[in-house]
Amino acid sequence: MEREMIRVNTRIPFDLNDWLDAEATRTGLSKSAIVMMATENYRREKEAFKSMADMGQVVEKLQQIEQMIQRNGLEG
Repeated sequence: MEREMIRVNTRIPFDLNDWLDAEATRTGLSKSAIVMMATENYRREKEAFKSMADMGQVVEKLQQIEQMIQRNGLEG
């Protein structure tokens, strides 16, 4: 499935642009492609961190349930 693309203009420091130029030459990818991949990776990382935070809440709830079971003598 092809995604619709839009143009995004941004300013970056000279040293980052130099790195992008070198990376584009080394990989044969466009600077736009490298920036898009970096943005996608950033989004995946943020989503993964959110999932990990949600998992922490699940673990906390399970610990609370375990403590309630132990207090009420329902453990088998």
